[in-house]
Amino acid sequence: MPNTLTHYSQNVIYIMLRLVNIEALLTDDKGHLACRAEGSPAPSNGEENWVLTFGGDAAYWHHRCNFVQVYPGRAYDLVIRVKNARQAVKKVVATPGLRGGGLELP
Repeated sequence: MPNTLTHYSQNVIYIMLRLVNIEALLTDDKGHLACRAEGSPAPSNGEENWVLTFGGDAAYWHHRCNFVQVYPGRAYDLVIRVKNARQAVKKVVATPGLRGGGLELP
């Protein structure tokens, strides 16, 4: 029997994830905010949703930090906070990843 999630169990997982709040802040070396996103994981894009994407590794993205400009020669700080995790969750691992591309001219 294949290891698949039923529609019911998928809904239970999404309900449980909705209780978790994820916040990400990206600031430059002068303290300017490059992006701030906060919300709960959800199956679709929304104003306050972190959307799960697939393709290789699973990851979450948020529309507020989808198109961020960073500049060469500048340092940036990324802070990720996971709030309201249930007590049953003993460990939360947040691994940041930045993907980008486009015109790389100086």
